[in-house]
Amino acid sequence: MFQIALCDNEKESLQQTLNAARLFFEKNPEIHGEIKTFESSGELLNYWKAYKGEEKGSRLFDVYILDIMMPKINGIELGKQLRALGENTPIVYLTSFEEYGYQAFGVQARDYLLKPVDSQKLVMVLEDIYSSLKKEKADLFCVKAKEGIHNISLWDLIYVELIERSIVYHMRDGSILTGLAIRGRFEEEVVSIKENSRFIQPHKSYLVNMQYIKDFMANELIMEDGTLIPISRRRRGEIKKIYLKYLACTTMGKIF
Repeated sequence: MFQIALCDNEKESLQQTLNAARLFFEKNPEIHGEIKTFESSGELLNYWKAYKGEEKGSRLFDVYILDIMMPKINGIELGKQLRALGENTPIVYLTSFEEYGYQAFGVQARDYLLKPVDSQKLVMVLEDIYSSLKKEKADLFCVKAKEGIHNISLWDLIYVELIERSIVYHMRDGSILTGLAIRGRFEEEVVSIKENSRFIQPHKSYLVNMQYIKDFMANELIMEDGTLIPISRRRRGEIKKIYLKYLACTTMGKIF
């Protein structure tokens, strides 16, 4: 299911964008999904807080389409609040003023479209997001633990660390998986994760998902869950270069 959240306080504009979003499903009948509409930022936030807890670790929506110019809580502020709540779902902004587009970069918006929305452009944006989502869901990694075998999504993996001879996987929903003791080198055991471009190795005992980095400091990374990850001196320059490239791509809505 491809779930779309659409928020706009102007009823006529909301209906026009809703019709454009429906065209996405009409042109892609193999894709099943729903569109949930909201007439205010507060309504969307209340809905998110009410239902998100029931689906811990999963997405409530696959994309948010938000009008920028809304009363009380505008679209940019709404996006910031969603990010602060840990929501990393793609955001598409709608605006009547082109100069507002740059503000969307502050919340890593996927795109922004001028109103009235061009139906074909919105369809293309949604098709691109859907394709990215399929790729994310295909990024699975098998963890062999004492209690059994787990298939985890790399999208939900915050970081990996080596503790003594065991590899520990820290997940987005707060769960922790400890793998069986390894015989070889850490790098060899996590090579398939390292092949994913979102992951960097700032230290010999850590592998980090860049999408969950909150701050890049001189000697350590601060993750969204508050964890401090050390950066080795010899890797610092390379890691910083890769992370800046990642930020540039995600800010412009490109796939990294």
